[in-house]
Amino acid sequence: MHSPIDPQVEQATSQPEAMEAPCPAGQGAVTQKADRRRKYCSDLIMRERQHQTFSECILLERTPEGPVLSEHSPDRRLKHLIDKLEQLYEAIRSSDKSPCMKRAGRLPYIGWRGDVYRLTVLGLRTHECCVSFLELEDERDRWVQENGAELFSPRVTLMYQAMKRWAKPVGYLLDPSISIPTGSPDAEAAISLQRMVKVIRRIDRSWIFRNKLATYERKANDNFRSAADFVTGLFSTHSRILVLRIDCYLVKGAKRWAVNGESERVVRKFARALRENKIVPGYLGMICKREHGISRGMHWHWMIFLDGHKHRAAYHLTRALGEKWSELTEGQGTYFNCYVRRHEYKFNGLGLVKISDEGKLRGIRAAIDYLTKRNCVLKTNDGKQQDFRRSKPRKTARANRGAPRQASDSLALVRRMLGGGRSPHPPGFVD
Repeated sequence: MHSPIDPQVEQATSQPEAMEAPCPAGQGAVTQKADRRRKYCSDLIMRERQHQTFSECILLERTPEGPVLSEHSPDRRLKHLIDKLEQLYEAIRSSDKSPCMKRAGRLPYIGWRGDVYRLTVLGLRTHECCVSFLELEDERDRWVQENGAELFSPRVTLMYQAMKRWAKPVGYLLDPSISIPTGSPDAEAAISLQRMVKVIRRIDRSWIFRNKLATYERKANDNFRSAADFVTGLFSTHSRILVLRIDCYLVKGAKRWAVNGESERVVRKFARALRENKIVPGYLGMICKREHGISRGMHWHWMIFLDGHKHRAAYHLTRALGEKWSELTEGQGTYFNCYVRRHEYKFNGLGLVKISDEGKLRGIRAAIDYLTKRNCVLKTNDGKQQDFRRSKPRKTARANRGAPRQASDSLALVRRMLGGGRSPHPPGFVD
C-alpha cells in the first residue's frame, strides 16, 4: 500500500501560503488515524509476503553443528524465475507495444548508415528474463525431468515453452545497449524477439487458452471463498480465535515415500487427531495447502484455529503440533514453528484474533490468499489433485462465547475483511 502524503505537505505544495485554510476541528486527528490504519494494514501484507518467501525459499538443513537456514536454495532461484515469467506475461498481454523498433540510424564506429533495431522497455524486460532463464538452464531442466508430475499454471507454462524456443537467440545474441543493423546476423535475434512476443499474445488471446486459464483460476477462487466463508463461520460462534501456523516437511531422502501415498495417509491421521482433540485442545478447524519444492520436497502449510477464549499459548501449542507430525512420520518429517520468528516477521493471522481487530482480519485474508494460490499443482499417483483442503464446519450446540455483542450485525467487519473475490486485499482496499 502506498504511503499516504502528509496533508500539510500536500497543501503547502499545491497552494500559495496566503490561500492556506485551517482544517476543521477534529479533521486532522481523523486523517492521522486513517493513515495509521492504512500503514498498519500495509505492513501486515508485507509481513505475509515475507512469510511466503521464507516458507517457499528458505531451506532448513541439518548439519553436524546443528540446523542451518540456507537462503540460496534451488527453490528460491526457481521461485524468482517463475515470478519473472508471470510479470513478463502480464507486461506482454496488457499492451500491443513492440519489443523492438526499427528506425533510421548510423553506427559511426563502422561507418554504417541505415535502418537499425532498438529494444523498447518491453524488449529490455524480455531480454532480461531470457538471460535469467538461460542462467538456470541446468537446474530447471533437471528439475522438470525429475518432477514430471508437476503442473505449472497456464501462464507460467506458456512463458516456459516460449523461453525454451526463443531464449537462446534472444539472450545470447542480442546486446540491449547498442543498435542492431538490419541485415546483420544479430538482426535475426531481434526478429526472434518480435516473433516470441507475437506468439505469446496470439496464444493468450485464443479461446482454448482463455478457457484453460479460467478453469484454473476458478478453482483458486472457489478455494478462497470456501476458506474465507469457513473462517467467517467460526467467528459467528467465537468472538476470539487462536490462529496457529505451522509448516510440515519431509526429509530429503523421503521423496519416494512422499509420492507413493504414504504421506497422504499421514496427513489424514494428523487431521483426524486434530478433530479428536488428541494434539491440541479447543480445536475448531483447519486449512491446509500442499506444495512441492526442488530441495525441500513435499511439504504442507497448515493454518489451525482454536478456541481463543480458552487458549492463548500459541508457541507451545504449535510445538505440540510439530512433535505430533514428527511422531506420525516416524522420523521422515520435520516442521517449522512459525511463531519462533514472530518478532522478526510478525506473521499475519498468527496468535489471538478478535472479531473487532481489522488489522488481524486483513492478515487472515492475506494468509488465505497465499494458501489458495495455485502456481504449481502436484498430481498424486492416482491422478487426483489434493493440494488444498479445509475441515468441515463443526456442529456446536453452545451459545456464542464471549461478552454479549452490542452491534446488530456483529460479523459486519469480518464479512467486509473476508468478502469479495480472491485477493490479499478486501474490496475497496488497494496495495
